[in-house]
Amino acid sequence: EGEGEGEGEGEGENDVDAATVAQVAELRALLLAHVPALSAANATVAPPADLQAALTLFKAHPKLNVVCGLLEVEGLSEEVVAFLVRSVVDPQMSFMRCAAFLQTILLPKVLDLEKAASRVLFTSVSHVASLHPAPLTDLFLLSLLSSPKCGAPQVDLINRIVKECLQPDTALSLLRSFLESQDGIDDSFDISLSQVQSQLSPSDLSWTEHTLSVLKTITDLKHAASSIPAEVFTLLASQLERHVQQFATSLPFSAFLLSLVTKYPEQAKQNKELLYQSAIKTKSYMTK
Repeated sequence: EGEGEGEGEGEGENDVDAATVAQVAELRALLLAHVPALSAANATVAPPADLQAALTLFKAHPKLNVVCGLLEVEGLSEEVVAFLVRSVVDPQMSFMRCAAFLQTILLPKVLDLEKAASRVLFTSVSHVASLHPAPLTDLFLLSLLSSPKCGAPQVDLINRIVKECLQPDTALSLLRSFLESQDGIDDSFDISLSQVQSQLSPSDLSWTEHTLSVLKTITDLKHAASSIPAEVFTLLASQLERHVQQFATSLPFSAFLLSLVTKYPEQAKQNKELLYQSAIKTKSYMTK
């Protein structure tokens, strides 16, 4: 399955023939026609043969990112997207194809959220998390965190995924990836991933109070205190000191700083100067 996973998905290769365009249009029409009834049947009814055949062609297409884009996901309901996720994302899916699917199908839906994610959408994301946590964290969650559209609904979803769906080592991988991206370190990213997320540069990964919320969720995990590597904690302390000026009056920032000192006393001692510099530059009563 993984063989040839990058074929046809590189830059400058986004054209498809008329037959493919017609196939995707037929799949979209079939999804709109059949998924509402299939959803109402609560997955007890098998999809009709024509829909199954169209899905098979769709899943096997070498330019999955392109054909996903042709589906015009912004016009599809969450139920249709959920059906696509269950039908397309399976254990055999390669990293790159899963990343392309997330980028073009799930990410736009989540970025458009104006209120908390529905059960249907959360279940779709958690399905991917259970099968392919690496592309979910390395692409999907980082893309959410870096987007200017990342607000309370998106952060709420990320925090739920971190707490309910990710293993501690995967959550820590997200923490490391975010911090290393901020620090301009690219070694943690596979070269193939950079092809998919070419629009995501280290400078895009800015800090906000929403970012702090996710970082606190990760560091609050039950097993995090015993598993955060010393170098990652040092990188976190360094980033806190680097960004302290924009959070000088922020209560969430001060609360996060206090939480780190309380829950990670040994690591805090090793990074005492960095944490002290962060504390003295804040104006919140919590760090006085």
